Amino acid sequence: MNPTPKTVYSQLFDEMNSNLVKTTSEFKLHSWRRKINQLENVDYLEYKFAKSFLFLYENKFELALEEIDSLIAQTVDSEILSQCYFLKAIASVSHGKYIDAIEFSWLAFEYSRLMVYYSWMLSTASNFLIYDKRLEDMKSFNQDQIKTSSEALIAIEKNIKFFNINGFNLNLYRDLNSRIHSLFFSNCIGNLGTFTEQTDSGFITILFNKNLDLEMIEKLNDGVNEIQLSLLDDYDFDDILRYPVVFTSEDYGRLI
Repeated sequence: MNPTPKTVYSQLFDEMNSNLVKTTSEFKLHSWRRKINQLENVDYLEYKFAKSFLFLYENKFELALEEIDSLIAQTVDSEILSQCYFLKAIASVSHGKYIDAIEFSWLAFEYSRLMVYYSWMLSTASNFLIYDKRLEDMKSFNQDQIKTSSEALIAIEKNIKFFNINGFNLNLYRDLNSRIHSLFFSNCIGNLGTFTEQTDSGFITILFNKNLDLEMIEKLNDGVNEIQLSLLDDYDFDDILRYPVVFTSEDYGRLI
C-alpha cells in the first residue's frame, strides 16, 4: 500500500531535518524532488508545501516565496494561510530579511492564534532588537505564557535602551545579525539559540546549537569574519568590533 500524501510529506520533512548541516548530495536532492513531484497529482496542497520547503532547503528563497504565494492566492482557509505565512517568515529570516519575517509571522499568528507563531515572531524580534507593540496582544494566552512573553519584551526594551544610552549603532547590529543568520541558514537547517550580553564596550552575541560540529563551527566563524569585513564599506571598523558574534556548540540556553 502506498503511504498517504501526508506521510510522504512528513517523511520528507523528517529526512531534510535529520541532519543539522544541509546535504550537498545531488543524488539525495534529486531523490527528494522525485518524491515531491509524485505528490502533485495525489495531494496538491502537500505537494506545494513540500516543494516550497525543498526550495528553502536549497537556498532558493525567491522560488520558495513564489510557490507559497501561488498557494495563498488559491485558498481562503485560515489554517492553510497561517502555514503559508509561517513558511514565508522562515524564508525571509533565512534570507536575512528580518522585518519581512516579523510581518509574516504576525500574519500566521493572526490567522491561527497559535502560540508557536507568536513565539517565533517574539524570538525574531528579540534576535534583532525590535520592539513590536503587536506582541503585547496576549489576551488568549495562559498565565505562564504571558509571564514568559512579557519578560522577553522587557529584555528587548532593556537592550534597545542600552544601545541608545551608549550611542551604539542599532542598525549596524541588525545588519550584521541579518547577514549572519543568512550565513547559518544557507549551511544548516534547524534551531539557532541566541545568548546576548551587555558589556562596557559593546554587545556580545553567542549563537549556539549543540549539534554543530567543529568543522561547521569553524566555517561559520570564518564566515562571520568575512561578513564583518564586508561591512567596512558602510560602517566604521571600531563600531563593527563593538558587536562580536561567535558560533558554538555549547548550550548557552541554561544561561538565558
